[in-house]
Amino acid sequence: MNRIRILTALIFLSALVFSACCPNLAPPVRTSMHGMPGHIGGKEGEAAVSGSYYIAAIIDVAPEITLGVTDHLAIETGTSTWVLDDNHTTMGHIGMRFTPIDAQKKKSVFALDTGVGTGVGLGGMTSECGITIPDPENPPQEDETQWYEHVAYGGYADVGLGWYFRERLGPFVRARFQLTEATMIPVTAWLTVVAGGHFSLWDIVELHIAGGGYYLHNDEFYAIGPLATAGFGLKFPVK
Repeated sequence: MNRIRILTALIFLSALVFSACCPNLAPPVRTSMHGMPGHIGGKEGEAAVSGSYYIAAIIDVAPEITLGVTDHLAIETGTSTWVLDDNHTTMGHIGMRFTPIDAQKKKSVFALDTGVGTGVGLGGMTSECGITIPDPENPPQEDETQWYEHVAYGGYADVGLGWYFRERLGPFVRARFQLTEATMIPVTAWLTVVAGGHFSLWDIVELHIAGGGYYLHNDEFYAIGPLATAGFGLKFPVK
């Protein structure tokens, strides 16, 4: 009962922050949380799609492709698209993932990875209050540009830790930090932290579901709230 009350309070506070303020923020480069560290080995690939709900704020869909170069190194690319009222964003990213501790060969039940990448796209979140443009000689003006006229770019870094208490099954935690900027929108810092479970079926299907929280901040706005995410992937061989 106490957990339900805490969750309800967090959702209410998130909605209050977004409705009471005039948020102007650059979008995150990447929203998919990848799931369990080390679930893609060398010469394996994964086509995946995930969805995230930044509660009281953003609904996101993120398809991506991961190609395992070795058991310890993979290349990742994908897109993130989210919608909030009249604000839309489409970001593309590319990055690399390094897995120094890998459970693929059963050397350890623990798995650790870290990823870095960069991305570019269009969009952002601009409030109905408009974006004020500082100019010492003229009064503030409202930004009347459309979402697709905001060019956005940035980078991310994340780290994940998992525990395979059974083959291809176990809990994981992941944290990601991102810095992004968009046309007429200040640099925005994003921090997301989630914990969840990852399941592998028939060595082909990869599923994960997780929950946690997000914090975002720039010179004009900040917010904190719950985050829910889930992903589905299909593995394929890479020659």
